[in-house]
Amino acid sequence: MSNIKKVTKKNKSIKSAVKKMQKITFVASIIATIMIMSTMTAFATPSGANTTTMNSLIGIVMWVVRGAILFIGAIPALIKVVQGHQNEDARERNGGLVGIAIAGVAIGATFAVEPLLSSF
Repeated sequence: MSNIKKVTKKNKSIKSAVKKMQKITFVASIIATIMIMSTMTAFATPSGANTTTMNSLIGIVMWVVRGAILFIGAIPALIKVVQGHQNEDARERNGGLVGIAIAGVAIGATFAVEPLLSSF
């Protein structure tokens, strides 16, 4: 009976890890797509052209990406921290903290990438 519970817990943790990786992959692919589209648009503009509209659009898109990262990554991770603390499960709490850290790094990366995209 205890072996069945161990296998069930292991399967749940594997499924949870797969879901986290799917979310991370989804967010990373969105960021990569936006970066590629913005770069292609930047190279398509002739020199001396007014690019303030493109820079504004890049800024808006980056804020949308930041919001998506927040809602997809940081908020569920924060919920995981609270649930882990409530259930006194250090593993679940630490997993949530790692999720918050990853989301923070991703949001920070958007701030680092935005000026690079606007400079083209």
